[in-house]
Amino acid sequence: MKNIFGLDIACGEYCGKEFIIRRADCKITEYQEKMIVQTVKVEKHKKFPLWLKIMQYLCAFTVILIVFTSLMDMERLTFAQMFAAAMWKYIIAIIAALGWLAILIASQINDRMAEKAPAFKDVYKVIEEEVYDKSYEKLSIPADAGVIEALSCSENIRGSKKTVKSQLYFGVELRIFTENGNLCLSDLETVMAVPLSDIKEVVKLTRTFKTGNWTKKEEYNSETFKRYSVRRNRAGEYFIRGGYSVRITHVEEDYEFILPCYDGKTLKKYINFDLEESLF
Repeated sequence: MKNIFGLDIACGEYCGKEFIIRRADCKITEYQEKMIVQTVKVEKHKKFPLWLKIMQYLCAFTVILIVFTSLMDMERLTFAQMFAAAMWKYIIAIIAALGWLAILIASQINDRMAEKAPAFKDVYKVIEEEVYDKSYEKLSIPADAGVIEALSCSENIRGSKKTVKSQLYFGVELRIFTENGNLCLSDLETVMAVPLSDIKEVVKLTRTFKTGNWTKKEEYNSETFKRYSVRRNRAGEYFIRGGYSVRITHVEEDYEFILPCYDGKTLKKYINFDLEESLF
């Protein structure tokens, strides 16, 4: 059974590429990536004082200059002789090096604080307004489309039916809607259309999924997701207990797409199935 959002490394596309009915053009895709990179970069660094950045460059220049002059003098003097003759120079080099390191650490802390600040979150509103609107228009996605997450993996690339327990999944944020008797799923670059008549069942999954990213706007440990016991380890991997597999039979071939337990209610709006509030 193929995961339609599994990545086929051979061609760089989803395993369910035959369901794709619309694609965003290259210009929109490039614009999306450019906007995301630019806005995030600006938002991260705009609050860090410019004079500190200048000081960091001056500290680095001072250290490099002192090291270079010392290397030039090594042909005729030992390090002990150089230190004794100009001890002040090396004290300045040490202070400059510590200053450079302190500013670097301050910059890193600033970046992390910026990511948690409300202003940083506003960046994603800009992306939604300026970038998502372009995709919605070009891909004919209705404004009231729902938002769900599909779990993407590569376990089906070689046609293997064996489930790998340690499989690392990645969340793909999707827009979900119905159109002309199809269940449509869009990652804002493509639209997949799965005939509703081809959806055979929705199966409850009780295993734990390990994912490499978090797609929701609210944090995994927020009140909204607290009841689902989502965990995160030090490596930044998330552990999601339970989910749903939407089973599809199309042209005599079996497919599925998997979504985490917390998106069951949204899926229920588009597919009629028995939703179990408690998966465990």
